[in-house]
Amino acid sequence: MWHRNSPKHLSIVLAGSLLFVNLVRAETDAVTRIAKENTPGVVTIMALDNQGNLYAQGTGFIVSPDGVIVTCHHVVADARFLAAKLPDGDLYDEIGIIESDPRRDITVLKIKATGLHSLVMGDSNNIEVGQQVVAITSPKGLEHSVTDGRVSAIRDTGLGYKLFQVSVPVSEGSSGGPIFNAAGQVIGIASSQVIDGQNLNFAIPINYASPLIKGPPTRWLGRAVTASSSVGQPAHDLPSSQAVTPPLAPPATIDKVLRLPGRLSTIQPNGLIEILDRYGFTTPIIVTQATVVTVQGRRATFESLKPGLEIEVDYGSDAATRKRYALEIRIQ
Repeated sequence: MWHRNSPKHLSIVLAGSLLFVNLVRAETDAVTRIAKENTPGVVTIMALDNQGNLYAQGTGFIVSPDGVIVTCHHVVADARFLAAKLPDGDLYDEIGIIESDPRRDITVLKIKATGLHSLVMGDSNNIEVGQQVVAITSPKGLEHSVTDGRVSAIRDTGLGYKLFQVSVPVSEGSSGGPIFNAAGQVIGIASSQVIDGQNLNFAIPINYASPLIKGPPTRWLGRAVTASSSVGQPAHDLPSSQAVTPPLAPPATIDKVLRLPGRLSTIQPNGLIEILDRYGFTTPIIVTQATVVTVQGRRATFESLKPGLEIEVDYGSDAATRKRYALEIRIQ
């Protein structure tokens, strides 16, 4: 029998405290090491419109010394021009598209460069709930921000793939950034968040990207970046009062029809709308003059579309360009 104030009790408490301090110090040291070793391989991705103005910004990471970059599909979808900024300030405005997987939200890009710092890819099949993870991203244009957290869960989306739910803090602009394990290997791609949640963030397992990192680019997007395309410039949503001006008609090569429920996030004057789904993914869909808009089963006008509305969209994808065209929009 020993008392709480006995030397034996104090020794146990002291040993436990030292063990906790050492564990915290080891995790802090790991985050510092990962940031130092991998920041040179993380880039900022900019999506530009026809005038060279920035309308979306995200993160990407280099997976090959000759300029192969992985990012999220929604960061670059429907961009007329792209640009990639390296940590040393070098800017590349001629970007090749190697491969895209819109369903899983992955795109692989190529810049004309050599000798770049490439990141090591891990095996996302070995990830377990509770593991420490680290992110290096550009939230709100703040390049190379380092955050850490845990794998909170592994979620089945019901769409034929899984996502890592992580407590790593991310924000707009973080999409496409690498998520590392404690060994400094990329095991995920920061992709989305639940806006009204607390640290409810998601990452795409890196194993989905691995098969896409091969072959030459299928097309190139090239243009010198203008002064109005400054890094860190926010992409603003249009006022809810601005009406959609749909293109005349969808192409004749529309394939199978899919249904997407979600919240109308943004409306652009060229007829492009973005829908935020329940997993936090933003999907761009083009509204045309053939699109039917209904409210509780009754026909409505395009002006009825306002950011924040809960809607359900039936859409088809163009087989050639993979752009999505709305067939019917139901306002809930």
